[in-house]
Amino acid sequence: MKMFVKVTLIIAAILIGLGIITLALSYFLGVQKNAGNFETKERKYDVSDTFSSLDIDCIQSKLIICESDDGLCHVTCIETDNITHTVGVAGGVLSIKQNDTRTWFQRLWFFNDLDISLTVYLPLGSYDELTVKNTSGGVSAEGGFDFANAVIANVSGRVSLKADVKANATISNTSGSISVSGIHGQNVTITSVSGGITLSDIHANKVLRIGQTSGSTELSDISCGTLNIKTVSGKTELKNTIAETSMRIDGVSGKVHLDGCDSADIYIEVVSGKVEAVLLSGKVFTTHTTSGSINVPENSTDSGKCEIKTISGGIEVEIKD
Repeated sequence: MKMFVKVTLIIAAILIGLGIITLALSYFLGVQKNAGNFETKERKYDVSDTFSSLDIDCIQSKLIICESDDGLCHVTCIETDNITHTVGVAGGVLSIKQNDTRTWFQRLWFFNDLDISLTVYLPLGSYDELTVKNTSGGVSAEGGFDFANAVIANVSGRVSLKADVKANATISNTSGSISVSGIHGQNVTITSVSGGITLSDIHANKVLRIGQTSGSTELSDISCGTLNIKTVSGKTELKNTIAETSMRIDGVSGKVHLDGCDSADIYIEVVSGKVEAVLLSGKVFTTHTTSGSINVPENSTDSGKCEIKTISGGIEVEIKD
C-alpha cells in the first residue's frame, strides 16, 4: 500500500511539473511570437547601375532569377520587419543580401510559417559571374541568360538551372533535387547529399563530375570530355551520353543502365546492383561479378576498353546496330 502511495505521488508530481513547464513554454512562445511584426510585405528594388555579375546570399528564401519584361533590372522581395534585404551595385557586381534579425527561437517557431521569396528580374544577355548561397527555399534560374561562371550552393530545397554557363558551373545541394539543362561550357560539377540529379542537354568540353549520396542520377543528351560519376545509393541512368576520353561510374548500391552511350574507355564498378549497357561501338571487355550472370559481346580489335565489375548483380552489354 505504501508503495502504491509513493508511485501515485511521484506520478502526480511529474504531471504537475509537466503542466507548469507547458504553461511557461506557452507564455514564452506568445512573448516570442509578439516580439516582432512577422506580417509579410512585398518590396521592390529598382537597379539602375550597370553590373556584369551577381552575388546573392540568402538565409531563407525561394530564389527565382527570370527575364525582365521591360529590359531593366528589378528585385522583388517578400519581407518582414525582421527579415529584410540589402540590394546594391559595387565594382560591377549586383549584391543581394538577406538580413535576418530574428532570434534563434523565432527562427525555429516561424520556420514553416513564413513564405519568404526573392525574385531577380534581369534583362536577357550575357553576364560574368553568378554566385548564389541559400540555406532554405530553393533556387531557380530560368533560360535566356548565359554566365561565364556559376556557383550555386543550396542547403534545403530544389535547385533548377536552365541558364547557359560558358566556362565552369558548380552546383551543390544538401537536401533536395537538382535539375540542370542547357549548359555549353568547360567544366560542370554537380553534388547532392539527398535528392535526385537530372541533367539534360549538357555539353562540357572538359569534365562533367557528379557526386550523389542518396537519390537517382539521370543523364540524357550529354556530351563531355571526361565523365565521372560517384554514387552511394540510387540508380544511375544514362541516355545518349557521350564522353570523348573516358566514362567512369562508381556506385555502392543501385542499378546502372546505359542506353545509346559511348566513350573511348568505360569503367563501371558497383558493389550491389545490375549493370545494363547499350553501347554505340565495340570494346575490349573485362568483366567480373561474384553473384550474377555475364553477357557481353565478343571483343573488338582496335577498340577502347570497357571494364565492368560488380559483387552482386548481373552484367548485360550489347552494341547498338
